[in-house]
Amino acid sequence: PQGRRCVHVGQRSYDIEVAAFDDYRQALHHYFLIVPEIQESAPLLEVKYDFMDWTNALMRFEPFTVQLVREVDKIRLIKSHQPVSIARFEQDMQAQGGKLFYWILYLAGLKNIFRRPLLVSFINPMQI
Repeated sequence: PQGRRCVHVGQRSYDIEVAAFDDYRQALHHYFLIVPEIQESAPLLEVKYDFMDWTNALMRFEPFTVQLVREVDKIRLIKSHQPVSIARFEQDMQAQGGKLFYWILYLAGLKNIFRRPLLVSFINPMQI
């Protein structure tokens, strides 16, 4: 589907998806629908929340690691293709720097393309 981008860092691959909503209330509502579905997709091994922004969560599962962030009227999801520690995930995202930021801005500009079911299908590739 349009609006999804794969980023490669060394031998690791990450998918990025940004869903845009009409306003911050809709984004917040969908964020709270998505988090439990992600957490139920596999046994949760580790989680890290941003204490300054509780809508920024990094979750490590056995088969993948995922970051879910609500940004005003958007939800950004970054998912690893393979198992990776939270520390390595964060290092990879920092290493991507400008490239990752460019794709997030590009995808965020694709308003009204995505709705919640695509974000959830992102977690289980068998649903795509």
